[in-house]
Amino acid sequence: MEQTLQKLNMEQNQQKLSVEQTQQQLDEVKADIKKIELSIEENKLEKTQVQLEKTQINIFITEYTTKLNKTILELLAEKDETFLYLDKERRELAERLSELDKQRGKLCDSINLLYDTRNLLLKEPVEYKRIEEIKALAFESGSSISKPSFESVGKTGCIYPSKQSSQSSRSSRSSKTQEEFRKIVIARDKVCIISESVEAANCEACHIVALKDKEHFDDYCKLFEISFPPFMDSDSTKRLNSVCNGILLSPSMHRLFDSHYFTILYSDGKYEFWCQNQDLLDKVMEENPGVKLLSEKNGKE
Repeated sequence: MEQTLQKLNMEQNQQKLSVEQTQQQLDEVKADIKKIELSIEENKLEKTQVQLEKTQINIFITEYTTKLNKTILELLAEKDETFLYLDKERRELAERLSELDKQRGKLCDSINLLYDTRNLLLKEPVEYKRIEEIKALAFESGSSISKPSFESVGKTGCIYPSKQSSQSSRSSRSSKTQEEFRKIVIARDKVCIISESVEAANCEACHIVALKDKEHFDDYCKLFEISFPPFMDSDSTKRLNSVCNGILLSPSMHRLFDSHYFTILYSDGKYEFWCQNQDLLDKVMEENPGVKLLSEKNGKE
């Protein structure tokens, strides 16, 4: 009986010990669970912290992107302003260059004028030098319809106007170039070369070779030994208005010269002319008693 009791006690003790061990294990499990829960909480906290940091990073990125976009827009606006400014500067520069080019042209014209005037002061004009044998454009008296022919006129040394001179000389009289041309011709001739009683103020500068006849201009230059400044280009339009291509006439003589009623001769330091129409010749002599005629070409032939 005692053995049985002892055995029961032993079993109870063992069971108690087993319960205690189980309880201890349970406590350990609970402790592990708490640790796990604590770890979970810590993980949640870390996750929250990470999310917070991520949110802050997103905010920073958004702010930075906004500032960057603003900066880009400002740079683009500044670029547009710079382009507009540079384009304005370019256009103003082009205008200034154009103005300088115009001034350069005016300066060249002034240099040409000074060069011609200097030549006038230094020597007798060579454009009226008498030569032994010349060829010139022949014409019919008073005619402006038939085309002139290129033929020999013998040893006269006469200056023949072209068919088109009547048209072109009058059309250019109001231009600035014609005014400069008139000044340099006046500086040389002083008075009408046919009637010295007509002063320069009442005279007109007449082109020997007209603009519309410039295809023969080089021929005339060679025939009458006309020379030009070395810097003057070969454009006949510019050379046309050189003093080398001018004579000073009264308005009435200018019209007669344009209409081919007479031609001019420079000989022995004097200007003389030949008239082909006797009635006109008598009228000219009556109105201009100072006119000297060529004895061999007095209009009576």
